[in-house]
Amino acid sequence: MNPFSGNTLMRFPSVRLLIRSATAISLAGCSITSSTDQSVELYPAGIQAGSLAATASTEGIVLSNQTDRLVFFTALEREFSTLVDLNFCVDVAKCDPLVPGERRTVPWARVMGYASDRREYVVYWWYGEPSGGAPRANGANSVIVKR
Repeated sequence: MNPFSGNTLMRFPSVRLLIRSATAISLAGCSITSSTDQSVELYPAGIQAGSLAATASTEGIVLSNQTDRLVFFTALEREFSTLVDLNFCVDVAKCDPLVPGERRTVPWARVMGYASDRREYVVYWWYGEPSGGAPRANGANSVIVKR
């Protein structure tokens, strides 16, 4: 009998622990993105309440803050987003976050990399959390928007 075939390895407690640990580590801090119009946040503390809804309109990308916190964001054309080093700004005076319950349209002209022939865009969004006197970005998420 080959000890490395089928479920034989799973009989060893150390192997089961290693597999469970690797799974837990790979899931910690992940963001699950829906290809429709919402994202769900997963943090080590568990599922957090709220999401950011995003849909395309003729004027731009319509965002709706469905959380109970300020949401900072940036919108980019999907392929263009791979070329950008994102700045997760949390300065309320410079970044104009969405307040809880706010609905706002980001004009196409303000979407980085926008082109009329492009069909997929990504909205990155995050919270500003207090950290030793100055806020820092926490919980980066993304939503894919299709035109």
